[in-house]
Amino acid sequence: MSKQALIAILDGCPDGAEAPDGIRLLHLGRFIAALATDISGVFSLLPNRRQALQQAVQRQAQLEQCMRLGTVLPVRPNAHLDDAAVQAFVTANAEILAGVSHRVRQAQQFQVTVKWTASDVLSHFRDAPEIAPLFAGERTTAPALQAAITRLATRLHALMQQEISGVAQDMILLPHTDDVIFNTVLLVAESDAFNLDLAVERIDAIWPEGFAIRQIGPAPASSFALIDPMWVSADQVAEAYATLGLPNGSDADAITNARRAALMQPGCDADHIRRAAQTVHAAAQLDQIHDGIHMCLIRADGQSEIKVHHRDVA
Repeated sequence: MSKQALIAILDGCPDGAEAPDGIRLLHLGRFIAALATDISGVFSLLPNRRQALQQAVQRQAQLEQCMRLGTVLPVRPNAHLDDAAVQAFVTANAEILAGVSHRVRQAQQFQVTVKWTASDVLSHFRDAPEIAPLFAGERTTAPALQAAITRLATRLHALMQQEISGVAQDMILLPHTDDVIFNTVLLVAESDAFNLDLAVERIDAIWPEGFAIRQIGPAPASSFALIDPMWVSADQVAEAYATLGLPNGSDADAITNARRAALMQPGCDADHIRRAAQTVHAAAQLDQIHDGIHMCLIRADGQSEIKVHHRDVA
């Protein structure tokens, strides 16, 4: 079969789950692969700006439709594989996929952005400790004014982060500008979605007429656990075996022992050894690797403020 766009890996789907529109479900034991049924239109490999936007919108809609089926592990855009490659990818990386699924199960992604009306800041926050001193003297310079507003924005940002972090399992703080004083993507348990709404209401109450708050979600955890199938050639697999001093077909215990022994060597490259061990472990799950295998990388956006789980960001 020809290659199709792999949208997501699904876990915990009920028997007889019906595929959303535009999606074909490929059952692979515990997991189900969700593949787009048409890559000739919006799923073009080299889209222009308009096509890229259409692709992103359609892909997000498909991911959200998949949420009703079970835990959704989104796959990076433009991952095109045939059925055999998808089967091999899931088989080789089942342990990693299970770990990611456990982490984001019954959790949803939201984005909260807070803008303020910069021209009205001084009048509304006149009595704030950062602003009040400006009106105590006879003259205020532009640098002093800007510094005071920046300090106020920093304090409000910290207050907002505290409110949101009270309900977030994990949080990624995104860049903000003079007009955007708070911008974050967060992972929230389904049971805490209502508490997130309450936290946003408390933030809005700080300045109801001056804050413009945008809350997006719920959505799959694309910013926290994006699956990236990375191609590793047969030569690279052989090199990984050589790095650990292992023969082909080594079992899990042998791989673990070889990894530990290699990491204890003085001056070792720990990242290189861990990558080699992951490669060997994935290859060992397959009867044949032919030209190579697709490894599973887990990617995240931005810098994560991790609250509960510690993770390695590839």
